Amino acid sequence: MDQINYMYSMLGEAKIRKLVDDFYEIMDDERFKIIRDMHPKNISSSNEKLALFLIFRFGGPRTYVEKHGHPRMRMRHFPFPIDDHAKDLWLACMNEALEKSDIDKDNQDLLLLFFVQFAAMMVNR
Repeated sequence: MDQINYMYSMLGEAKIRKLVDDFYEIMDDERFKIIRDMHPKNISSSNEKLALFLIFRFGGPRTYVEKHGHPRMRMRHFPFPIDDHAKDLWLACMNEALEKSDIDKDNQDLLLLFFVQFAAMMVNR
């Protein structure tokens, strides 16, 4: 998983932001209503926070930390009822976004592994 720390240098900000944009666009599908309803009606702030978090986590600029402090993602997600079903829906959205991306297959696989581990840590119910 050390490679994830260098993903920013392999993908760049534009591809990460496109992945996040696609993720939230896919989340608007009725199949994902459970997780979409955990987000504000206007998704732009969630979109920006996720993009900045991933840019930071993947070895890019620390803008997320400068704006929002330490990620503490489990704590930040604790108010939301995240069970295995919600986790699986979130991962399905992200997987579709990855498949839609022009990120090469090897990096998609690394990112999916990261997202599987990340999503599992968010389960709180």
